Amino acid sequence: MKKHVILTLLLVFHLLPAQAVEIPPDFVAHYKLEKYSALIGEIDLRLSTENDKLNYSSHTKPRGIAAFFRDDRISETSHLQLLSRNQLPRLLHYEYQHKGKENRNQHFDIDYTDDTDASINGNFSENIFSTSSKSPVWDRLSVQLALSCELNSTSQQQQSYLYQVLDRGELHEYKFEHKGDDRLQISGQHYHVVKFVRHHGKRDTIFWLARELHYLPVKMEQYKNGDLHLTMRLDSINYD
Repeated sequence: MKKHVILTLLLVFHLLPAQAVEIPPDFVAHYKLEKYSALIGEIDLRLSTENDKLNYSSHTKPRGIAAFFRDDRISETSHLQLLSRNQLPRLLHYEYQHKGKENRNQHFDIDYTDDTDASINGNFSENIFSTSSKSPVWDRLSVQLALSCELNSTSQQQQSYLYQVLDRGELHEYKFEHKGDDRLQISGQHYHVVKFVRHHGKRDTIFWLARELHYLPVKMEQYKNGDLHLTMRLDSINYD
């Protein structure tokens, strides 16, 4: 191939627009949480945006027989910023509060010196921690949103997706493995779903993301030592 042809191709490739990141529209989703087939809780998941800021939050409260024995309420909130339509939003702040088990509470802030270097400062169970990273950092809530955005922004799915997640003051690698596509009926609705699994220690988490709902979760199962431990199912969803 002639030199001027190669230069032309390189110039055309450079001018092509980057793949736009598609963020789900604002929504409120309601889930039922079951343990050993018994209702134990309800979860409200919400995404709200204002200009370039995103708030992604989850609130869990006990229901069924579990509500008679304990009043565990869990709130998680991720604050993110959208820098451009061609990259995933970046995490700025995360907060986790567990009423009844305050020793699990945590929060942290991320300061960026440039697009890659991040300085992280936070608190877990009254213990102060500081760390840094040269790659994007997520929390265990916002990583779900990151995966939904990536799936929503491409027509060809990868076999696995890797994310760096900060939890309890330590960085962990979350690997989501694609296990195929299927159809699933949830709360009387039929969805085209993508199935993923994450292996972490003695636990395996399997979840299904619906194409019709911008790849938001419609079902989740968590197994402990091979036995089904928790199940989460979508009950309703409303878009703002």
